[in-house]
Amino acid sequence: GEANTGYTQGQTSRLTTQELRVASPTGSRISWVVGGYYSRETAPYIETLLSNNVTFFKTDPLLTDDSRALFGQVTYPVIDSLRVTGGLRYTHEAKSAAQTVNGVLVNPRDSLNKVTWKAGLEYDLAPQSMIYGSVSTGFKSGGVSEVPDFPGSTQTYGPETITAYQLGNKNRFLSNRVQVNWEAFYYDYHGFQTLNVLVDPTGKYAGLFFETVNSQKATMYGGEIEAIFALTGHDRLTFSPTFLHAKFDQFNVGGVNESGNHIEASAPYTLAGSYQHEFDLPDSSVIVANISTALVGGHYMDNGNAPGSYQSTYTRTSAYLTYEGGGGHWTVSGYVRNLENSAVINFYAGSTLGIGDIVSLRAPRTYGLSVTWQRE
Repeated sequence: GEANTGYTQGQTSRLTTQELRVASPTGSRISWVVGGYYSRETAPYIETLLSNNVTFFKTDPLLTDDSRALFGQVTYPVIDSLRVTGGLRYTHEAKSAAQTVNGVLVNPRDSLNKVTWKAGLEYDLAPQSMIYGSVSTGFKSGGVSEVPDFPGSTQTYGPETITAYQLGNKNRFLSNRVQVNWEAFYYDYHGFQTLNVLVDPTGKYAGLFFETVNSQKATMYGGEIEAIFALTGHDRLTFSPTFLHAKFDQFNVGGVNESGNHIEASAPYTLAGSYQHEFDLPDSSVIVANISTALVGGHYMDNGNAPGSYQSTYTRTSAYLTYEGGGGHWTVSGYVRNLENSAVINFYAGSTLGIGDIVSLRAPRTYGLSVTWQRE
């Protein structure tokens, strides 16, 4: 018979989530909120890798993910134009993946208890101008990697933590027809989570495996500006430049040293803009035309900064034309995305594996039409 080569995967998950909040009444001088959060997800899972009718890898984990949290935040007006904010959150998480991998029973687990906080100030420079600053902490959950246990692989990874410093300003001018906001930020990461591509050096498990690992330290800083201009009652122009510096201060994991490298998919700048015009029709229907574009600076799509992973500077433009009629019942929308038909790297792997460059690309020029109808 013919050789059976391929990868099969199946998963059915169940998620229960609930959040309860109690907040201060609208218009209260002191603004506050307290609450709790709970979620539980279970996912029976089957994963099989076949080659020439030989099963190289087969597993059937029961993935579980539990999360519980208590939180509170209060904003207190020191004076009419000055407000101070403080917040606190306690989170407990537990994850596991009880499974049989090629007949061997394993159960990698990961748990976390974490307290995060926020402190901030807001000051009104004028009735329509406000400056703010904040320091906050946060984390991205650790978890369990669905990777076989072979030399160089890890079954669990830790949380990614961040201390974020932000300073910004919000303004409205010319009877609210112009809005200009800006923000500068500095992000200090520890345990920054990155994707690692592996092959089994023993040859027992064939193919590529993707696991999440923690680097030691990474830093990002930069700024962004958002400008919105209501040119007329029917015309709107936006301009949104962002600037980013993102590098690993220390990345030495499993003998791989990428300290000082640029973090993958971190463009040094993005200059985005859009223009929208609304055409009012005699029957109270409306046609909305929108075009948006972005100039994205050259960047690496691999933490190893392999030459083949470098995505040169490119533009990406989209256009939309939407008809809204029938008293709001009908919407017909046509779109074109990636007008330039640019080939842009979406994912890269291969250089460190000695098998050449492996890339996948983002979608080429795409166009389509959608029609929706809604009853009252």
